[in-house]
Amino acid sequence: MDELTLENSAKDYECQLNSIKAALLIADSDTKIELEKLSVDLEELLRYTKDSLFELKRQRLLAQLEAISSESPSAVSPENENILQTNDTSTADNCEVGENEDNDMVDVLSSIEGSKCRAPFTHEWGEHSHHNAVVLSVEPAANIASIEDINVRVMFCNPTNDSMKPCPFYLDGNCKFTDTTCRFSHGHFVKFNDLNEFRDPDFSSLQRDSKCLAKFTDGLWYKATIEESLEDSKFSVKYDQYRNIEILGLEDIVPLEIQNASSSDSSDSEDFNDDFDNSLTNIDNNETKPFVWPSNGTTEQMGEWEKHTKGIGSKLMAKMGYVLGSGLGKNGEGITKPVEATVFPAGKSLDKCLELKAKGALNNPAKRKRMLRKKRLKEKKSLLDTTLLLLRKPYVQPSTSKETVHNVNVKTSTTRNLNFQSMKIGEEIKKVERQLQHLQQSLNRNTK
Repeated sequence: MDELTLENSAKDYECQLNSIKAALLIADSDTKIELEKLSVDLEELLRYTKDSLFELKRQRLLAQLEAISSESPSAVSPENENILQTNDTSTADNCEVGENEDNDMVDVLSSIEGSKCRAPFTHEWGEHSHHNAVVLSVEPAANIASIEDINVRVMFCNPTNDSMKPCPFYLDGNCKFTDTTCRFSHGHFVKFNDLNEFRDPDFSSLQRDSKCLAKFTDGLWYKATIEESLEDSKFSVKYDQYRNIEILGLEDIVPLEIQNASSSDSSDSEDFNDDFDNSLTNIDNNETKPFVWPSNGTTEQMGEWEKHTKGIGSKLMAKMGYVLGSGLGKNGEGITKPVEATVFPAGKSLDKCLELKAKGALNNPAKRKRMLRKKRLKEKKSLLDTTLLLLRKPYVQPSTSKETVHNVNVKTSTTRNLNFQSMKIGEEIKKVERQLQHLQQSLNRNTK
C-alpha cells in the first residue's frame, strides 16, 4: 500500500472506533461485550496501520536523502562543468529542481512530527536504553548532506526520572528556564537515524505477580508488581520502591517484557524499557536458587506450643494459606523453625542482662534458679552475721583487783544507781530488738 491509502485507512479506523465508543455508552450487557472485542481489534489494526505509515515515510525520506547526497556538486565531471557554465537556462532549471527537492524534504520531515517511535536515552550513571517516545519537532539544519545530519526533538511517554519528564511550562510556552537549566525535559535531541519502531505494550500479559511500570503521583513511572486484577480493566499495583498499593487503570500501567539472557546480546532484542528488563532478568535468575535458612538448633515444630492453648494462631495461618511444615512467606521461602523467646530478669539493667546472657544463665532456667538461690542464701547469711555482731558484746577477762573493786562498788552502790544502770541496759536491749526486727523485714522482702 502507498502512503495515501494508509492515511485514508487510518482515518476510517479512527471514525469507526469513535462510533463504537459512543455505542458502548448506551449498549446493554450482551452487546457491550461484542463491542468491546470489536474495539480492541480496531485499536490493534489502527496501531498497525500507523506503524506501517510511519515506516513508509521513513523509508521514503531515507531514499530522498541518499539521492541528494549522491548528486552533490563534487561528483560533477569537468565536461559537465563546462556544459553547466555555458548553459544558463539549464542551470536555472537545476536550481529550481533543487529547490523543489528541498521543499519535498521539508514536507517529509514535517510529516514525521507527532509520530511515535523508540528513542535512545543515556542515564546519568552511563546506562544506555531505549524508551517509547513521540517526535516533537525536527531541528532545522542549513545543509543536510546525509541522514546523519538530521536531529529530532522527542518527548518520552513513560519518564522514569526528572530529566525525562516533559516540562509542563515549556509545553505551554511559559517556562522561564533554558533547556540546560530546567530540571525537567524540554525535549531530548537524538539522531533521526537512531530512532526505532514504536513498541506497543502488551496488556494481555498482565496478571498476578507480573512486573510493570506504574505511574506515581509525581508523574514519574516506577517499577511495580501486579497484586490483583480487578473489574473494568483496573489493577491493584504495589510499588517496589514505596511499598504502597494503588488501584490504577491501563493508562497508568506499562507491562515489562522480560527477555532471556541468550537473546539479550542480539541487536533486535531490545525490549520495552531495557534498563528495567535487565535488572528484572537478574532478579529472576537469582530466584531460581532457593535460599535455605540455617537451623537455630531446636527441634520444636512451628506451632507446637499451641497444644497448651486453643490453637487460634495456627487456624488463622491456615486460613491465610500456610501449609504446616513449610516455611513462612508467600512462596514458603521463610524460616521453618520458631524463634525462641529469651526471658530477661525483671528490674535488671541491660549490662546485667548481657552479662547473664554471656554466662549462659538465660538459656538454662535451672542454672538461673541456682544462681538466685545462692544469692538469697548469701544475703541471709550476711544478715545473720550483722545481727549477731550487734548482739555480741566483747568479752574482757577481769583481773582480781578490778573484780574486788567492782564487788566493793556493787556492795557500796545505792539502789538509785542500780536502777539507773538497769534502765540503760533495757534501752539498749529495745534498740537491738528494733534493729533485729528491721533486718528481719528486709530479709522477708528479698526472699519474696
